[in-house]
Amino acid sequence: MKALLILAAGLAAVGSARAESLYNQDFQKGAAPEWAASGDGDVRLTAYQANVSLKFAGHARSQVTLSTLGRRDVVVRAGIAALGLGPKDGCYAEVSPDGGATWLTALAVRKGQDDGVSFAHGAFGDPRLADRARLTIRFRADLSSPEATCLGDDVKVDADAALGLSTAPLDAKVLNGARLDGPAPVSAFLPGPQVRPPAARFEGRLTLTPKPRPDGLVVLSDNAPQAVDPRLAWPDLAVDLVQDGDRLIPASRGPIPSNSSEWEWVVDPGRVWTDPADGGFTRAVLPVTLQERNANCVHNGRLVVLFKPDGETSKAAVQFDAETCFYYKFDAWSLTPAAYAPGPVVGAQALIARDRAERAGQALLKPAQALAADHPGVDVAALARAAGPDAVWGVVAGKTHYAGPCPTRAGEDPLCAERDLPSYSTAKSLVAAQSLFRLQALHPGVIDEKVADHVPACAARAGWSDVRLIDLLDMASGHYVSAAPNADEDSPATEPFFLSQTAAEKTAFACDDPRKAAPGKVWVYHSFDTYLLGVAMTDVLRRSGDGQDIYDDLVRPIWRAIGQSASLDVTRRTYDAAAQPFTGWGLTYHRDDVVRAMGFLVGAGRIDGKPYLDPKLLSEAMQISTQGAGFVALAPRLRYRHGFWARDVGPLVGCGHPVWAPYLSGYGGISVVMFPNDVQFYAFNDENHFDWAAAVAEVEKIQGLCR
Repeated sequence: MKALLILAAGLAAVGSARAESLYNQDFQKGAAPEWAASGDGDVRLTAYQANVSLKFAGHARSQVTLSTLGRRDVVVRAGIAALGLGPKDGCYAEVSPDGGATWLTALAVRKGQDDGVSFAHGAFGDPRLADRARLTIRFRADLSSPEATCLGDDVKVDADAALGLSTAPLDAKVLNGARLDGPAPVSAFLPGPQVRPPAARFEGRLTLTPKPRPDGLVVLSDNAPQAVDPRLAWPDLAVDLVQDGDRLIPASRGPIPSNSSEWEWVVDPGRVWTDPADGGFTRAVLPVTLQERNANCVHNGRLVVLFKPDGETSKAAVQFDAETCFYYKFDAWSLTPAAYAPGPVVGAQALIARDRAERAGQALLKPAQALAADHPGVDVAALARAAGPDAVWGVVAGKTHYAGPCPTRAGEDPLCAERDLPSYSTAKSLVAAQSLFRLQALHPGVIDEKVADHVPACAARAGWSDVRLIDLLDMASGHYVSAAPNADEDSPATEPFFLSQTAAEKTAFACDDPRKAAPGKVWVYHSFDTYLLGVAMTDVLRRSGDGQDIYDDLVRPIWRAIGQSASLDVTRRTYDAAAQPFTGWGLTYHRDDVVRAMGFLVGAGRIDGKPYLDPKLLSEAMQISTQGAGFVALAPRLRYRHGFWARDVGPLVGCGHPVWAPYLSGYGGISVVMFPNDVQFYAFNDENHFDWAAAVAEVEKIQGLCR
């Protein structure tokens, strides 16, 4: 998971990293003279357990002003804690792009989040924050009691330098040139006003042979730079494609194995059309993704290529300008030699039929702005704030999917329905949990079987003889180094587990974790626990005679039944003969896949009207049968049970009792929430923004949560 640093020598067309921290204030020095106080109330720096933060109470405000001139993608981060809030009180971090005429809420903490200790952290982005001479950030208190208190902390502002988009059209002249001079706006990949139906039919193999280095690359963030980075080289790509009207469908979906040590391509359905300006060629545009080998980050883009029926092609223009990857972000563009070999594609009609069926089964799609019309009073801006900066997000209410914008750094994504999204740890719910729930339905009692009886590497080590499969799913194996929040998961000592590529290496790492507590007593977040569960379940499945592979035999039947995209036909696996599914991460979604997966879970996990998953386990995980049960995880109102998170959202909307919302969570800023009022919310950002509290009040407006 190392990211890249660009060397100037020999790479004049490749830019250096340009993300910059414009402001950072954690108040730990005990002084912040740039912050000006105003309003009616107390403002002062205060210390608690060696942490210094800014206290603001009553109706006080405190603000700072800075410049974002020449900057784009401005992200403001802040943390707020609160104590003693009344039902209508609030502590706010706000941003003004225009000298105070307009204030945008970056973060709000209200009743139900006010334990006085836990900081809510949020990341906020808005196009209006870019290129401003005076951008003002303030903390503001709106409190009804003199005993109530707000605390602000960890104010950070990050931004990227402005990137000029090329004005040259991606026409035949450019596509047959030597190089691309810069990234193109999204409009360059869209049909123009003279568009006509495709004059040629594409069926055959498209091959790309990328140059040793892209024509241009700008690193926006990089948590682990390398002096010489092999990821500057993209692997070759060969993919069979079949055309259905103006739709172009790849035969290979999900990450395509390559000989690269760094990258695997993902190719998704695109479009074909004819433009008279292309001189007799037909134009094809495909969404493409670079996914890191042995990892789950996705870097999204698209390619355009011109072709004729006899196989003549232009070069392909390939551009990446979006990602879901917290630790490594870049813009990249290049002209790539391309070839088209016309010929029959095996299973072409089946590919077309499946693609048609998938699209026909999608939920009714509306833009997120339609929520305000369909459900008066809903604040769409609050939902966007809950989703996080540059997120792909949406709300499902009834049978309607309200989808938010689909941003790239070059404009709105024209093929958002096919945009690849990573699962990260949401797979702990959709693969690990669903697999064990299915095994329990097939073989009642299997959850209590012992890990040592199914994993020889653990049997050979002390402390595993009494650890059950359900303990691994609950992340309560009793094996850990530190019970401090995320200490083990984030430790450098855990890196070999994620970097290893064989089942034996990953299994040995998980089994070597020392025994510290009795099973089922202490919750410690471990991705390797979930992986180990997958190894144990594989043995259970094979011994039972019900199959050979937990993903293909237990999970994919769900995907087939609910019509998921072909992207979910595969999952990340070890790169050896065992091909062990990662179990806890490694899926690649489209946004409608997420919607369907939520629908299956809230629909009691049924296929053809019959329970496919064990009803008791699913009911417990979804906080239906025993609400509030599970391990207290990270915060007082959070729970973890059977591979699912849950949050008590009742206090956020004034309910007189707990209201538990189960949700899936993934590294970097992924949240998939299933509210108990039959409304769902999903968000994929990569700014480490996980606090979706701002969505709760809006979801309650759609349908009451306190019932």
